[in-house]
Parts: sequence; structure tokens; C-alpha cells
Amino acid sequence: MVVNLLHLLFPQECLLCGKTGKWLCFACRAKLSLAQNQICPVCLRSSLTGMTHFGCQKKNSLNGLYSPFAYRKEVKKLIGSFKFQMVKSLADTMADLLLVELKKNNNLISFWRKNKFILTPLPLHPIREKWRGFNQSLLIEEGLAKSFNLSNSSSFLKRVVFAFPQVGLDKKTRQKNIKNQFLASPAVKNKNIIIFDDVWTTGATLKEAGKELKRQGAKSVWGLTFCR
Repeated sequence: MVVNLLHLLFPQECLLCGKTGKWLCFACRAKLSLAQNQICPVCLRSSLTGMTHFGCQKKNSLNGLYSPFAYRKEVKKLIGSFKFQMVKSLADTMADLLLVELKKNNNLISFWRKNKFILTPLPLHPIREKWRGFNQSLLIEEGLAKSFNLSNSSSFLKRVVFAFPQVGLDKKTRQKNIKNQFLASPAVKNKNIIIFDDVWTTGATLKEAGKELKRQGAKSVWGLTFCR
């Protein structure tokens, strides 16, 4: 009742064209750019499934990466509205978009299920999460886990260093800025884990998180992002 009243008083408008009804209308939804291919998260060259190339695999590297959308134009605006304009209710829309693309890759989902992968969100530092009011990765990750019948946990990783946001930093500075920001729980030992984040830019953040999970004994770690 309260939700319906709020929608009546403050109707949702498409963030891309302004049409009343939804945060993303069907016409604009069709305009979202898809990634042309999946890449190996280590060498960044094409990988049919997103799995790390055999020759690129190192002790603490990610084992794979899947990112269906391209971080351009409409997708970039969508992400910006979600993270920086605090449109928390966009989480359901973005989770639904991810679900549609993931369902096109049943082999990947089957692989994750067969090997009992556990979804975990990339954590925010408590100060930043309090300021924003929510962790966007956690909101989307919870919806994905439920839809694909995958286990999930938000206690595998903690962000223990408060640093400058990665936005606007070059690759070298990003790597330095993100170093040692994460602490993994001993509970990750021998587990297969998928870290979810919204955007893969240089990969510095997910690589650092994956490295920490591997350091604590995680068996395999994949990255999953909305876009790159």
C-alpha cells in the first residue's frame, strides 16, 4: 500500500529518456550496449567463456571473469544513477538485466552450480556504505543468488582501509590505491567463490579482492560484473 502510494506521488521515470513508468523503459533497455566478447582477466585478451587462459593462470589470479554489458553511453548513465545519485531501487532492474544475459550462458551457470560456487559482493568500507546508505553490489548479488539457486555470503570479505574512490584514477594509481584494502575470512578456505561488482575498469579492485581470497585458501575465484 505504502509502495503504491509512493509510486503514485513520485512516479518512476526512465533515467535515459524521461518516459514515465519505469526506471528503464523497454525502448531504452534495448539500447544498452553489450560487450562484444568476454576476456581473460589476466591478459585481457578474448576468452570464449571468460575463463582465465591456461598460460595466464597464476597462484593468486582470478580464474575467470564474466561481464555482459559494455560501460558506454546508456550503461554508464545507468551505473552513475545507481551509485552516485543514490537510486537504490534500481537494484531490481539491474539484477533483472543481468539475469537475462546470464541465462544465455547456461554452460557457465551449470559450471558454477556443479562446483558449488558461492556469490559474494565486493564490500564497501563501512564509512562509505554509511554515507551512500547501501552497498550496490550486495543488493544486486542477493537477487542473482536467489534466481540462480546459488549460495551467497556477505561475510567473506571486509574492506579494512578507507581510501580515495577509484573513479578517475589511472591504472597505476588504481593498483596502488587499492592495495591491502581487503581482509578475507578464514571461512573461504577450499571454497569456490564469485565476487560481484558493478563495473570492471582496469580490474585492479577485483584482482586485489581475489588475491586476498586466494591468500586465505579459496580454491577458485571468478569475477562477475554488470559491465566493463
